[in-house]
Amino acid sequence: MRLIDDDKAQNGQIVSARHQLNGKGQRSRIWTATKDKSLSMSIIVEPNLPLSKMIVFNKAIAVAVVQAIHSFYPALRCAIKWPNDIIRDDKKAGGVLIENVIRGQQWAYSVIGIGINVFQEGPMADLPHAGSLFHEGSKPNDINDLMIELYATILKQITTFKEAEINMLYHTLLYKKAQLQLFKSDAIVWEALIEGVNEKGDLIVSKSDGSLLQLKHGEADWVWDTQ
Repeated sequence: MRLIDDDKAQNGQIVSARHQLNGKGQRSRIWTATKDKSLSMSIIVEPNLPLSKMIVFNKAIAVAVVQAIHSFYPALRCAIKWPNDIIRDDKKAGGVLIENVIRGQQWAYSVIGIGINVFQEGPMADLPHAGSLFHEGSKPNDINDLMIELYATILKQITTFKEAEINMLYHTLLYKKAQLQLFKSDAIVWEALIEGVNEKGDLIVSKSDGSLLQLKHGEADWVWDTQ
C-alpha cells in the first residue's frame, strides 16, 4: 500500500518475501510464513472494472490461485473455503487477502495478497487446521516457479474476466458445498447446509427447518472438524 500512497505503484507490480512474521490475514489475524517453505506475494493491479464487479473479482482471484496450484499439482484435492481460504485435504494451506483503493467513484487499485504453505511436512501442532501443498510421493516445485504461475494465471483471469465462468468455477471449487457444516455465533453452535455464495458475497446456508440464511463474512465462525 505504501507504493500506492507514494504514487509509485505500477499495474502488475509484484512484491514477494522469503520470510514473513507479521503478515496480514483475514479479520486482522496474523499470517506467518516459514522461511523458504511458504509463498508470500502481493500483486498490485488496476482492475479497470466497475465497483459493482468487486465480489466477482474476489472470486476470480481465488479461482485463479487454485488453478495455478493444480497446474503444478494436478492430483491434489484443493478447494476454496468461503470467502477465499485455500483448502487442501480439509486443511488450510493458504489464503487470499485483497485490499482495494477507491478514489472518488473509481476503483483505482487492488492489492492482491497471497500466502501459501508449500514445503511444510506433517501436522503443525500449534495450528491443527493448517496444512500445505507438500505430500508424500511428490517433489514440491520451486516456490518461484509457483509464484510465476500464480502471477500469470491471476492476470489472465482478471484480464479476460468471464463473469459467468468465474461464478461457475468458484461454486465448483467451493469447500463443503452441498454438505452440512457447523457454525458458531453468540456462543451457540449450529448446523446448516452450504448452498453457495450470492452476488453480494454472502454465504447462503439452509437450516434443518428450511430457513435460508445469508451470512456476511465474520458474522459466524466456522467450526472445524476436530477428528
